[in-house]
Amino acid sequence: MQDSAILAGHRDSRSRTRAEHSGKVSRIRLLLACLASLFLLWLTTVAVRNFFAMRAMHAALRTRRSARSVQLLRRARRLRPDLSRLWRLSSEYAAFTHPSRGVFLIRRAIALNRHNWKNWANYGLLEYQDGHAAAALHALHQASHLDSGFSSHFQLAQLAWVLGKPHEFWQQMRKALAIAPPSDIEPALFQIDHLAGDHPHRLLSVMPPHRTLAGVQVMHYLILHHHLHMALRLWRQLPCPVYRQSPCQNASLELLHAWAQRLLPARAANATVGITHTTPPRAETRAAAAASSVDKTGQIIKIWNHAVRHGWLEAAPAAWGKISDGHFHDPWLGGFSWNGNLNAVNVLTVGAPISGNCLQSHLNGTEPSSIVFASAWLPVRSGQRYRIGFYARGIALHHAAGIGIALRPYDGSQFWALMAHLSAQWKYFHHSFTAPAGQSLLRLSLVYQRPYGHDLMRGQVELASVSVAPLPSGPAKPAPPTGGGGHGRH
Repeated sequence: MQDSAILAGHRDSRSRTRAEHSGKVSRIRLLLACLASLFLLWLTTVAVRNFFAMRAMHAALRTRRSARSVQLLRRARRLRPDLSRLWRLSSEYAAFTHPSRGVFLIRRAIALNRHNWKNWANYGLLEYQDGHAAAALHALHQASHLDSGFSSHFQLAQLAWVLGKPHEFWQQMRKALAIAPPSDIEPALFQIDHLAGDHPHRLLSVMPPHRTLAGVQVMHYLILHHHLHMALRLWRQLPCPVYRQSPCQNASLELLHAWAQRLLPARAANATVGITHTTPPRAETRAAAAASSVDKTGQIIKIWNHAVRHGWLEAAPAAWGKISDGHFHDPWLGGFSWNGNLNAVNVLTVGAPISGNCLQSHLNGTEPSSIVFASAWLPVRSGQRYRIGFYARGIALHHAAGIGIALRPYDGSQFWALMAHLSAQWKYFHHSFTAPAGQSLLRLSLVYQRPYGHDLMRGQVELASVSVAPLPSGPAKPAPPTGGGGHGRH
């Protein structure tokens, strides 16, 4: 009986312990449920307040600095006083009417988030607007330290220039261009040129040496503003890769054509403003102009050969008195290489008696009466005699006359042509000419010119082995008439 009582007491004790433990667990669970409900309520409240705050902020941005936008931002700050962006936007809006109020608001934004560079940048601009130059400079330094991006360095450079600190201006501008997105480079260069117009050579000092695309954009800007010598210096320093269609290929061709534009005669420029010469230029003036033309063409040849040597242009070198690609081997890039409409002509490989490729075109009688198949630059020395020739043939031709070579100065006026009368067999046509006075860069064009009184040519035309070579000095043979044929042989 005694043992049974002891066992019953133990059972009652365990039951009470279990009941007490169960009660504690229930209370803990109830407490956790209450805490979870409160947390969800807090999250819901924050989400709702954030939603209405963001809606008010975006509505303020759409109203564009009106009294309504100020009210909307004030409402957004009441809903989310912990967002530094709202205080920063409010400071921007208030700065137009109450600068001191703007400074107060941006300081509040900085107090909420000292690591946001935009807060410091706005603070610097507001301090400068309020007449505190030292505080403005300190704030923009802090912004550039936090961000190290283009905008922060660019803003600091502008402030340094306004405060009369040119050394810091160039230092910060160099940092800005080193990391500038491509879309921001040209506006930055315009600002540099506007602020430091008396020192355009400083543009080269801020060019990032490791960024090819940035260097190409700087060079393009220099060309547009007629700083060709500085563009040439920069172009020689570009870190260009060696492959086709690289940025330096386009940069080289742009620089080449910019220098070639300087060969246009003064009379063409004068004609645009209504200036006429009543007396011919003196002999000394003509000699100086001829020497200047030779120097410019020599510079153009150097630019081309430099790009070819470094692999930026897939082309043959240029030389005085020679056509660079008489056999049509290289890509058509323009300049000393061929340029034309590759949709209208084909480049094919041919055999004996021609080595290399030929230019083939099919004419159906609907083309214009004057066609330029291909063109290339030919550097010549004024007064020098040259021999020019080419192979040609026609297949199933109706009217075999009108194909030939035309030479024009860079201003576009034609002064010489060698025309051919084609047959079904390859024929070599050649003649000599004397380079015109004062001209050092000619445009050699393979053309069709309908002879007077003839119908349009129909059939297949092939041209090959275009060659130019200097001849010994002496009296020149008369040039053939434009509508006739040159010397030919099978």
